[in-house]
Amino acid sequence: MPDRGLTIALLSVLACTSGCAPRDAAQPGAGGSAGTAGVSGSAGSGPAAVPEFRLARGDSGTFDLRNERGKVVVVFFGYTSCPDVCPTTLVNMADAHRRLGTLGSRVQFVFVTVDPDRDTPGRTMAYARGFDSTFVGLSGDSASLAAARRQFGAQAWITRDKTGAESVAHSSAVYIVAPDGRLARTLPDGMEDGARTVADAVKEELGA
Repeated sequence: MPDRGLTIALLSVLACTSGCAPRDAAQPGAGGSAGTAGVSGSAGSGPAAVPEFRLARGDSGTFDLRNERGKVVVVFFGYTSCPDVCPTTLVNMADAHRRLGTLGSRVQFVFVTVDPDRDTPGRTMAYARGFDSTFVGLSGDSASLAAARRQFGAQAWITRDKTGAESVAHSSAVYIVAPDGRLARTLPDGMEDGARTVADAVKEELGA
């Protein structure tokens, strides 16, 4: 039986038309590029030493990062219509979870949308759990999500052309939060053997 996460990734590539830019994507100019009707988003500032956020999850509850102390938390920012980087990264995260075996119970994987207009808490949670049933998908209002990104030094921009068509660009690093709440490391986009790299980083933070 084919891997469910891989199937979703392939369907995403075929079905989605919005762009998903890599971590080093340049911020659109303040006046917009040619043919751009509007630009919104946030530039990343320096990441917080101990990031905190509280966002909505799809089961009508909330997720407070502070409540995860004692676990390693793996955080990725993206959006459910992303055609390439997001599904690939989430497949790697799911593979990393499997590689961790029993250590997986001491880790929480978190997917945070950068596209709140389309990604409701329910849609974001369902998307994340399509890759792994233990994943948490989070959404919220634009201000709360921008504040969460700033905690990690992450970036995202949404542009709309004259027809109203939307394009999303965002950084695509994977962030590792240590059991004591520290932002321990940032794993860059394009890392070789992403699943192994994430799993090894988690093991190191767990002292395993």
